[in-house]
Amino acid sequence: MGTFDNLPEALDYAVHALAARRHAYIINVRGPKELEQSRAATIQVVPSTYVYNDGDLGLAVHMPFDPSSGTFKELTEFLDTEGHDTFDEYRIDGILAFVMNFGQNVTRATKVLEYLLERVYEYPAGTAFQCEVYDQGLAENGD
Repeated sequence: MGTFDNLPEALDYAVHALAARRHAYIINVRGPKELEQSRAATIQVVPSTYVYNDGDLGLAVHMPFDPSSGTFKELTEFLDTEGHDTFDEYRIDGILAFVMNFGQNVTRATKVLEYLLERVYEYPAGTAFQCEVYDQGLAENGD
């Protein structure tokens, strides 16, 4: 696992060090509240193929809203956020989730993540986030 305190650096590492070698990855972006409470990721970035099953290892912002984890408020905020309709809605193990694919565009992914972290998760601009990048190894059969 690699840990980054800079969101663009974590995304760049996933694209240029992992996906470039056909390695899959999971990036857990954790804010101060989640770190303090030892909670799971605020938001995740995964290879597009994890959702679309398309063999693409590009960046995809993945936002599951599991009612059992108390994310109803965040779901409401997300649905009230301008641009939410540009995300694809799907279910993973019965849990409502949203995803947006950015391919290798680190700049665009960073801007959207910062927007979501501010608007949906109510972190002020400039908040430091811990980004844990997990190398999932060589992607098999393009996924």
